Amino acid sequence: MAVRLSRRKLADYAADAIANKRPFINQLAAYLVTTKRTKEASLIVRDIELALVERGIVIADVTVARELSARLSESVNRFIADKFPKSKIYLRTSQEPKLISGLILHVNGQELDNTVRRRLTNLKASKV
Repeated sequence: MAVRLSRRKLADYAADAIANKRPFINQLAAYLVTTKRTKEASLIVRDIELALVERGIVIADVTVARELSARLSESVNRFIADKFPKSKIYLRTSQEPKLISGLILHVNGQELDNTVRRRLTNLKASKV
């Protein structure tokens, strides 16, 4: 029977494995299945990302309407580097055509929504 570990301990273990380039995902998945904690997977991923920030590794999610250009990617990297100096930055990009233009950036539990849709919503709310 597996010992129940806190999410924080799991996140620290995983973050250390990632920082030291050791494989761990199969172990983590097996542990979550064995302990019947698969519903916590998204929370554990978030905790791992927070633990990685403490180790100087930042994973950011960028959602754009069309493919992320090299220029915009560099701008996003500089923006994140200003917030997290001396960190290695990894961008996970996804496309959402409904955005029309702009981007949504998720970093370390925070969100920056700079989309046309958000601007229109803010403009509409300010008119009321």
